[in-house]
Amino acid sequence: MLFQWYAAEFICSKAMIAHGEADVEWSSTGITLVAAEPGDGAVQWEAWKQKCGWPFATVITNEGLLASWSLDDPPESRAMGTVSPEDSLASALLGIAPAGVGLTSGEPRAFWGEIFFGTAITWMVLYFAVRIPLVLLRTGMILNTRHLATRGQQRIQKGRCPHCSYDLKGLDYAAKCPECGTLLW
Repeated sequence: MLFQWYAAEFICSKAMIAHGEADVEWSSTGITLVAAEPGDGAVQWEAWKQKCGWPFATVITNEGLLASWSLDDPPESRAMGTVSPEDSLASALLGIAPAGVGLTSGEPRAFWGEIFFGTAITWMVLYFAVRIPLVLLRTGMILNTRHLATRGQQRIQKGRCPHCSYDLKGLDYAAKCPECGTLLW
């Protein structure tokens, strides 16, 4: 779980929640944004969220609303960037923004289910990544030991040294193999 908190600080990605274009109309009540009709200017906006954490997003933050606009009367244009509350289109943009998106970044939200689920999945993957090779290694060692024991028994039955396969026929009772020095009996 500590690793996921560490990853939440450094492994982040951004995803676009929504985007759109609208035209600006001036009215007696103020500025309104309408869908693509000729008006007094144009607005493009984007809403983003930032996801942090690995292997699952454990902390998600809604970024502030980004917008660019070009107004005809009074002439005003602005490049894509964050919208401040003092901007002339701020209240109109909030009206079309998705739920939970404001002019400034929201508070980071921790997703405890993903933290615990991600921790469990991570530990299970690590367990099997280590356990499977260890089981295969142990199986190989057991099979090798059995093979060597069987091979030694076969050599003894043929009258040979169980270790080096030296032919012991014709030798009297010997305690050691004359070739390798292995104790025979």
